[in-house]
Amino acid sequence: MLPGPVHVAPVIDADALLDLVRPLVMVVDGDGTVLAARGGAGGFMGYVPSDLVGRNVLELVPGHEQHEVAGYFVELALAPVTTARLPIPFRSVMLAADGREHLIDVIPTAIPAELGVNGWAVVVVPLAMEAGASRSLDAELAGASRQEVKQLLTEELELSNGEWVTRWFLVDLVPPTAFTVVSSRAGDFGLSEPVRATFASGWTPWADGSTLETLLEVESVPEPLCSAAVAGGWQVVGASPIVCDGNVVAALVRMGRVIDGDKEVVARMNVLSRIRGLVEVTTLLYGRWRERDRLVAAATTDPLTGVANRDAFHDELAARAGRCAVVYADVDRFKDVNDVFGHAVGDRVLAEVARRLEGASRPTDMVARLGGDEFVVLLDTDDERTARRIGERILDAVSAPLAIIGGPPHVSVSLGLAFPAPGIDVVEMADRAMLAAKRQGRARLVVG
Repeated sequence: MLPGPVHVAPVIDADALLDLVRPLVMVVDGDGTVLAARGGAGGFMGYVPSDLVGRNVLELVPGHEQHEVAGYFVELALAPVTTARLPIPFRSVMLAADGREHLIDVIPTAIPAELGVNGWAVVVVPLAMEAGASRSLDAELAGASRQEVKQLLTEELELSNGEWVTRWFLVDLVPPTAFTVVSSRAGDFGLSEPVRATFASGWTPWADGSTLETLLEVESVPEPLCSAAVAGGWQVVGASPIVCDGNVVAALVRMGRVIDGDKEVVARMNVLSRIRGLVEVTTLLYGRWRERDRLVAAATTDPLTGVANRDAFHDELAARAGRCAVVYADVDRFKDVNDVFGHAVGDRVLAEVARRLEGASRPTDMVARLGGDEFVVLLDTDDERTARRIGERILDAVSAPLAIIGGPPHVSVSLGLAFPAPGIDVVEMADRAMLAAKRQGRARLVVG
């Protein structure tokens, strides 16, 4: 039997192989000086790896992280060789060439003494290169604000290298933040407003019901986003709906372009699995926020009228720190409404009174129901003239004819106005002023 063909393993140039690695691989001496740097295929945060040689690694770390990073390596230098050889990877922050901060995973390995170098081989992997969208979830669990978490969502899959560029935008589509846009960086190429305006005009690129990314050539995107994208050299636009409880609550928008290439390359890139993961994380976060909002609303809202309840009012009063005014409102002869027309009609009257109180107030004021037929309006002003003017608007609004079937033709309210002062209970003072308005004939405003 003749022997089979002999397979000779090719000789691999280790340096050339390292240059194909996406993470950054550095040799760092005991003082933190970079002795060698390879990898970073396709670009690494704006750096050419060879240009990092001779720099101290702490120059690449923002000031607020330098002490911790330096302390980590000092601790390793003092550890036994068996402990330092394979230290536990850690998470840190690296400054990109443009000065932006990026979260990174640092994987250090101590170099054996027999190799003649006192230091470490360090692999740096930006979290944006990792498969999962973890930063935003970590930030949410750590108590970051929604705005901060949304910012991280737009940075999870942001890419900029020698081959292609992507930028992300997150658009809220339901009140109270409908059509607000968060972008992956402050200098968003002038696209945030066109993205907002295009969605505000009713654009729904996923009208076929698909929850996967809809990828479009920029020429097929509606104005004003089309013109802005073309002017910026973008080639494709991807839009992914975020669906909670059967409703589209937000959208992730991806802008893409290839450097000196065909836009079809971007369309064929195998990115759908990562985008699907980002959509799943975003959906999870929006669901969490919506549930939290429902719980907060249940705890702070009057269930009959939809305005704030007593607890929410007192919390807001304390937060205003004195720069405010309180209008105490009581529906005149409301017992007669219940007795003559029934409690169901009385409830509708209270809901309508609450609506009119809100309509006569300003967006920065708060309307709350204390209980029964008693309301308060917390005014965002300490100017008596302004407060009186709002009070007069309330009197006119509430006394206008009602359109409640089977109910009274109209109702009125008596108002008491008071301002915070040291040593007094402003709500009690406004209540006393309201009672004085009742004694003076009702349907009027008295200042306490």
